[in-house]
Amino acid sequence: MTKVGHIYLIDDDESMRISLTRMLRELGYLVEDYASAAVFLEKSIPVSPAVILLDMQMPNLTGLDLQKNY
Repeated sequence: MTKVGHIYLIDDDESMRISLTRMLRELGYLVEDYASAAVFLEKSIPVSPAVILLDMQMPNLTGLDLQKNY
């Protein structure tokens, strides 16, 4: 299957991450998933173009904080 795009998925809910990752990969997307915004900032390697699919209500560094400050 041809890959249709790159998605960074950031969500502290493991079951949601697994479900969304599986669905998006079945649709042909390359998906990198992270359990928190801090882990994303520490471990991700920038890919362009890419989309960030982001949980807005996470402990510590929220999705909104990530958008505002990084």
